[in-house]
Amino acid sequence: RPAKETPAAQLAYAAALEQSGRLRKAGRQYRALVHRWHDTPQAIKAQRAYAGILEDRGKLDAAFDEYQYLVDFYAGRFDYTDVLEHQFRIAHAVMNRRYGGLLFLPGFKSPGRALPLFKQIAENAPTWSRAPQVQFYIGVIQEDENEYAAAIDAYEELRQRWPRHELAAAAAYRGAGCLVEIADRSPRDERGCQRALEALAGFIRDYP
Repeated sequence: RPAKETPAAQLAYAAALEQSGRLRKAGRQYRALVHRWHDTPQAIKAQRAYAGILEDRGKLDAAFDEYQYLVDFYAGRFDYTDVLEHQFRIAHAVMNRRYGGLLFLPGFKSPGRALPLFKQIAENAPTWSRAPQVQFYIGVIQEDENEYAAAIDAYEELRQRWPRHELAAAAAYRGAGCLVEIADRSPRDERGCQRALEALAGFIRDYP
């Protein structure tokens, strides 16, 4: 429940808690403001602040969802690029984060956990300046998960939509590599082998 009687007073109170380092309590008070006065300008600021607190505390998946709440419920009423940048940073961190580390063991990466995050960003902002990078990471993760057909589609979409982007060549190369992997797994499939050869020849032709 809000500690104050108005959204302005509640926002100031939560901000003071945050500035004093009491992040958990500040987060609760920001959430209380959003729930009590959902359609006010202060609620938008509170929602953005709450997402930032979760990100600062390392609660990356939860922070991503709270940034998405801004996109879903407050469209056009906040700095969209700022939120996209934070979502991108979170997705990149999740992609490279290690899990299960013990003592001197570094743990293991699980980039597949970032796939739905990058897909959400692609849906949020298909024409954003970082959209080619988002699309590239979608392909990389799918390739890493051995989902070669899906990765090929992701790389090809990047090439078709942004043919002059600096990642287009890398997408073409990795897409061809996925076709090679598919061909190697089915050596009796002549059509698969032919597709891989054609992709490699096309890469040499398009990116000499």
